[in-house]
Amino acid sequence: MPHHAAAFPFRTFDEIAELGLEVHVYCPRCFREVGPIDLTDVRLRGRPFTGARFVCSQARRVYNDDRP
Repeated sequence: MPHHAAAFPFRTFDEIAELGLEVHVYCPRCFREVGPIDLTDVRLRGRPFTGARFVCSQARRVYNDDRP
């Protein structure tokens, strides 16, 4: 019998804010954690939580500057 993980009680960033929860973002490249992020930001309004991608502004460069 397959094991199914329990569903989150929210689907969007708006619903997370309504529940009074926080979101922290972790970058596996530079090991930096940022949070809590501003859930009232217009760019997150109505966006689904699962699969959301964030771009780290501090990520380490893994190649030299000669590469395009």
